[in-house]
Parts: sequence; structure tokens; C-alpha cells
Amino acid sequence: MRLSSPAFSSGASVPSRYTSNGENINPPLQIEELPEKTQSLALFVEIPEQEKVQKTHWVVYDIPPTSHIPEGTNPGKQAVNDFECHHYVGPSPNGKSVECRFRAFALKSKLELGGGKGRKDVEKAMNGKVIDTAEITLVCPSLETEMR
Repeated sequence: MRLSSPAFSSGASVPSRYTSNGENINPPLQIEELPEKTQSLALFVEIPEQEKVQKTHWVVYDIPPTSHIPEGTNPGKQAVNDFECHHYVGPSPNGKSVECRFRAFALKSKLELGGGKGRKDVEKAMNGKVIDTAEITLVCPSLETEMR
């Protein structure tokens, strides 16, 4: 399974329109080479902070198997992120460049969770259902870097 975006390449900077300082919309994503038995997808967007503590910006699950997630769309059910909302929140570094990771999971069934669930609930429900994963890691430059 491969995850990519027509808006950027892995290792590149996150375009400002996909940050909370820009339009704060999710970027378009391509998911290729899905395993044959994929019944649904899940997607996490996270910023690894310090010592493995992460800030979750978006958690989407029960996404129908697809090869394309369009820009600015809600492709499935959205879990509560670390900003206590059910939608994409773009990264917004303050003073330093940070890594931003997009991770896709091919699942052998839907998760069918009730409302109000968070990342840990989604991870627990995914246990034993993950067929394959793919990720893109980007750099979200500091505001000072963007202004130069």
C-alpha cells in the first residue's frame, strides 16, 4: 500500500493552505495498491511532539476503500482529535519546524463505532483488523521560516 499526495511529496514542507495558518483544509491524498481484502480505511494526521507524545490533528475511520481522498472533504466518520473537534485541524508550528505524519490503514472490516469516540477508541477498535499501512512524513516549517 502506498500513500501520496498530488499537493506535495514525502519529506517536503506542508503547503501553507493545509495548515491552521492557511485555509485549514485537508490535502488531497492518493492511496494506491490497496490490499484486495480491504473493507475500510482509517487515516491519522499527527505531529510527533516530544519523546513519543503525539498531537493528533485528524482521525477518520470507516472510509470506503478508495484510491483518492479529495482536498477539503470528509471521507468517513471523524473521531475527536486533540483539539476536541471532529474535523481536520492543520498543523501550526510556533517557533520551530515540526514533523507532520499522515498515516493510512487498510482494514478488513468497518469499525462502526458510536459517536464521540477519540483516537484511543479508534486504535482499540482497529486492533486485529489492520491489513496494511502507509504513511507520508512532511515538514511543517516554523512561522519564521515561512516569512523568509
